[in-house]
Order: sequence, then C-alpha cells, then structure tokens
Amino acid sequence: MNKLIVYFALLAASVASGQTPTPAESPAPKASPAIGTVIVCHLIFTVESASTNIETPVIGIVQSDVYQDGKLVIPKGAEATCIAEELAFRDRIQVDGKWRVTYPGGSDGIEFDGVVCDRESDPEGRQFGIKDGSAGLRGIITGQEEFVRVPAGKEFYILITGA
Repeated sequence: MNKLIVYFALLAASVASGQTPTPAESPAPKASPAIGTVIVCHLIFTVESASTNIETPVIGIVQSDVYQDGKLVIPKGAEATCIAEELAFRDRIQVDGKWRVTYPGGSDGIEFDGVVCDRESDPEGRQFGIKDGSAGLRGIITGQEEFVRVPAGKEFYILITGA
C-alpha cells in the first residue's frame, strides 16, 4: 500500500512540475515497410565497378509513395542510400545491405536491409522486359578491364529483405 501511495505522489509531483510529455510531444513510432516491399527509384550518380575495391555510394530518388497498412512510410522524392562494395558479375553490380532513407527536406527517415533489382520497362510502365526484377544494378560492360558502368538516371528497384 505504501508503494502505491509513493507512486501516486511521484506521479502527481511530476504532473505538477510539467515533466510528463503531452501527446503531441511523445515520439510516434516510425512505421517501416514490410519485408518484400518493392521501392522504385532512379539513380542519381553513375556507379562503376572497379578493381580497386572502392566502396561507392548508391543514391536513388524514390519515384512513388510507399504505403504500409494504409500509412505513408516513404514519400515520393525521398533519397535512398546504400554502399556498393563493387562486386560485379556479368553486366551487374551487386548492391545489398543497409539502406537509409532520408525524407524530402532532409528529415531523418528509416533504415532497412535491401537488395537492388533491375528495372526494365517502357516509360509508361505498362510493359516490362525479360530481365525486369533480376538481381543487381544492370549496366554496360566497358573498357579494356571490362568494368561495369551504370549511368545516372537508371531506374531500379529496392527489395526490402529485413529491418
């Protein structure tokens, strides 16, 4: 009984001193997209594979709003960033790992694990190519050392694989 009285006394004292957060001040949990969600982006900078094992940032702009349970979790125009470790195979650069999304205006977004998949469609998105959705950032094999170059503007998918 004494513990209950002490608890209510402390609660009353904290309310009286204004130390309890109001509902507007309470941080809302950030919703995040479910595993398997696909985010459509276009590449901001050219990405190249190299024999120097340089980690290269892959930055994409989200092309359409992403919803989870009816709530907007990633708005169109958000910036998605990951590091490519320059593992190239055939005409692809593997990009997977931790992605960070920054909302328009620079506010903090969310983080998730994801892998890049190729996007091959007509400009209206009505028809898709045979390689659409296949793993890796597809580019062009170029140079004597046969490295892969993916030009800025290339559209791709991020497939969410974990939280």
